Order: sequence, then C-alpha cells, then structure tokens
Amino acid sequence: MLLASFEINGGKVNMGGEQVSSNIDNGQIAFSYLFKTATYKFLGRKSTLYIGPKISTTINYLSAPRLDNETVLAIHGLYLHAFQQIQLNKSSFLEASISLPTVAFSRRIVLDGGLYPLDDDDFKTILFDEAEFSFAKMMEFNAVYSKRLSPLTYFNLRYRFAYMANYQFGDFNFYSNELLAGFKFYFKNE
Repeated sequence: MLLASFEINGGKVNMGGEQVSSNIDNGQIAFSYLFKTATYKFLGRKSTLYIGPKISTTINYLSAPRLDNETVLAIHGLYLHAFQQIQLNKSSFLEASISLPTVAFSRRIVLDGGLYPLDDDDFKTILFDEAEFSFAKMMEFNAVYSKRLSPLTYFNLRYRFAYMANYQFGDFNFYSNELLAGFKFYFKNE
C-alpha cells in the first residue's frame, strides 16, 4: 500500500512561563510504502496490520513578532510506520498509526530581524544545504474514524498527537494534540 499525505497546520505557542507568544506554522509532505503483515479478527471485526518505511519533510516556521524573531526548522526523516485498519461495517472503519523515527537531516535557519539574511533565495538550498545528520526525535500517533460518503469519498474524524525535540540547535520541544475533521478522496476503489 502506498500512502501519500500533505498537511498544513497553524497555531499559537506560549513560551514556558514567558509573556511572549509566537505563531507556528507547520507543513509536512510524507510518503509511506506499507506491507500487509497480518489479517485477523480484533473484537470480532476484520483487522489488517501494515508496516513499512515512511519518508517525510516537515517544515516548522515559528515567529515571535514581539521579539522580531523568526525561525525555520526543516527535518527530512526516515521513519518506521505501522498502520492498523479495523473494518467496522461496509462503510466505516477505524485506523490507528504510529511513526517512529530512525534517522534525519535537520536544518535550522534563524532570521533575527534581518540580522542574518539568507545568502540564497533558492528554496532547495535554504532547506537542504548545511543540514546535519542526526537521530530524529519526532513521533506521531493518529487515530481516525472514517465513514464512506461515496465510493471514492470518506468523511474523517482524526485525533493526532505529535512530539518533536531537537537539541542540536538549542532546546526545542514541541507537543501537539489535535482533533481534526475532513475528507479523504481516493483516485480508485480499494
């Protein structure tokens, strides 16, 4: 099974006890190639387990207007991805997935009020040049309820927990708890 995803999220961050809040924008593009490893009954329902590699690029943009500070953290990683699907009935199912890190390349860019201007405007150069090889400290868990609306369209209700830490560039810990609703579109019947 090949899975591809593209997400953009945004929100506010309060800095541990400080009176400074920041805006955070997060974008991720990911691809997983999963192998069906087991099919069995779970609580009397058909359940399928898939496991495989996942590659992703996550870009986090953090801005603190009050401090005139902006930071971009790009993480390009390889993960072990496990995906469980439980068929509830003909038109709905539950999914749970977890992505565990293996290795990553990280690149942090600090734009302190224009004190450190970028040398190059090329997007590829900005995100990849001078990236450092590291153990990725990034984990993601998803639980999804899906209901089929048409043969190729599903309504999704999803809970997502994400954790990210990076100590190469100073202390950086980020936890995210999200409840999302949306639609999933398929290009062909499963």
